[in-house]
Amino acid sequence: MTGAAFIWQMLSIGDGETTSGTVVCASMPIVLLVFWLIVSYKVNIINPTISAYAVEILALCAALIAFYELAGFAYGRPKATRSIFWSQFAAFLCITALPDDRTGGQQLMLAAIAGMLLFQSYLTASNIRPAVSGPVGGAQ
Repeated sequence: MTGAAFIWQMLSIGDGETTSGTVVCASMPIVLLVFWLIVSYKVNIINPTISAYAVEILALCAALIAFYELAGFAYGRPKATRSIFWSQFAAFLCITALPDDRTGGQQLMLAAIAGMLLFQSYLTASNIRPAVSGPVGGAQ
């Protein structure tokens, strides 16, 4: 579901106005990561070895913040520098969490999240334009 929402969001990049579908698609990865954090906590609460799941928790938290920052573009509050930083940091943590003992599905989801974040940070960085200073309309 999040993959389909990501594809929809990437196809609507050139649209000038924010639609309700774009807002919902920007919120889907956030919902997935919140659910994953809750499930990960419930599963690992009895595990006394914190180092066994700490990197996963940190990666999920950073990815949650990154998708929150990226959702700011759909909600009309873009912060390009912060979203690029959190996307790169979360992708790094997701890639770092890949070699740990997890099921194949969780590793695939971590790799997909890292890929999504790297792609979105590339798109954000490549579309940064310099700010125009001076009066509106170029009048002097």
